[in-house]
Amino acid sequence: MPVTISTGTEQNPITVNRLLQDPLVVPELVRTFFRGQFIADQILRPAGKATGGAVQFWMSGPVYPDVTGGDAEVIAPLAEIPVANPIVGTPDSAVVKKRGLGLRISRELADRNNVGAVMLGLQQIRNSIVRSVDGGFMSALDAAITQTVAVATPWDAAAGTTIRRDWLSAKAIVETLQDTGFDYNLDTLVINRRTRDDLLVAPELQTLFTGNYADQNWLIDGKLPAKIWGWDILVSPNVPIDKAYAVQKNVIGGIADERGGLEVSDMFAEPAYEAQRWNVTRASAGFIDNPQAGVEFTNTET
Repeated sequence: MPVTISTGTEQNPITVNRLLQDPLVVPELVRTFFRGQFIADQILRPAGKATGGAVQFWMSGPVYPDVTGGDAEVIAPLAEIPVANPIVGTPDSAVVKKRGLGLRISRELADRNNVGAVMLGLQQIRNSIVRSVDGGFMSALDAAITQTVAVATPWDAAAGTTIRRDWLSAKAIVETLQDTGFDYNLDTLVINRRTRDDLLVAPELQTLFTGNYADQNWLIDGKLPAKIWGWDILVSPNVPIDKAYAVQKNVIGGIADERGGLEVSDMFAEPAYEAQRWNVTRASAGFIDNPQAGVEFTNTET
């Protein structure tokens, strides 16, 4: 007799009544919907908990201590070992900003088992909160970075671009800071969707796919890779259309959550609406404490 093996989804179908009866389903759906969505979390380092509604940080502390000559000394036997005096930079702080939206399931949605409407609502909540958090991060990044590379030929030009040279120019800017005690290394490019598509077809990059490498062309599947020339590529709709940013992730800044991250409230009743509701919130404080670990590209698009 044949045996039917069902998938997990078929064994436990999502229904509106299940969302209302199982307190773990909606939080799990929120966790799945938001996984890997925040650009801010991919660039900023975790900065602990923003206790008391704010987080303190120090601006641009050099990587070498305050000692004679700036390096560890050669020490003779029985000689005193010098003490390093840490240089922590200028103290500053960032306040927590709470962002959130509510998910409401009406009696009608439950009676009609309109799962699609509920899932659409979750998607819209995700998109809105991510846009708000990442928009705030990109605004702070744009305001903090003062080092720039003015692109001579926009990256969407049909010919004559110097994309790789532009990226190397950005790396050279931060590498010259080593003489002043700052050791930064750009490793991530943050671009908008239009620039993503332009890099996909850029002739300068297409010349990489010749001979035995032709079958690796990005145009085969239409997806820009996650890494180009050793740089991680991140795409955000919050990047201005004619700009791009080169940063060193986990160094340029940090983010601290007051409540430990994204939070989903317990379900609570709204009798006036004949509905049940959850609140999805994130209370976080992001900051840029090493703005010299970033370079802004201008004139990237025509």
